[in-house]
Amino acid sequence: MAAPASGGPSSKQSALIQRHLLHIQNNPLPFVQDLQQSVENGCNQLTGTFIGPQGTAYADTKYGFIMRFPEEYPFQMPEFRFTTPIIHPNIDEKTGAVCHDELHGKWAPSVTLHQFLTELHQLLANPNHDRPIQVGSV
Repeated sequence: MAAPASGGPSSKQSALIQRHLLHIQNNPLPFVQDLQQSVENGCNQLTGTFIGPQGTAYADTKYGFIMRFPEEYPFQMPEFRFTTPIIHPNIDEKTGAVCHDELHGKWAPSVTLHQFLTELHQLLANPNHDRPIQVGSV
């Protein structure tokens, strides 16, 4: 479905994101706080805070993030960026963009925000040292 004439996100996309947020509300992710949905520049987006995984250098540290949903979502993966500086082999330290080859490779419209956020949290705990981010590649 194309975006409405106003240039904003489709109502179907917004409703899908709302369903995903309700699922997270009913099945909380202990490492995600302050999820907020908004529309910026005609695009659905979520902001929130990640809490670093226990047993890692990121433990108990809070990292802000933003997710932007392309017009093609859920058929195209949302863009995820950390807004708090973080040093990690799979995260661009200048832009906060995340390079997660496994998630990119298995993206499907059926992937929920719950699954997506869980995968990203696991990436913090288990970096892919074989595929570090290339500066300027994302």
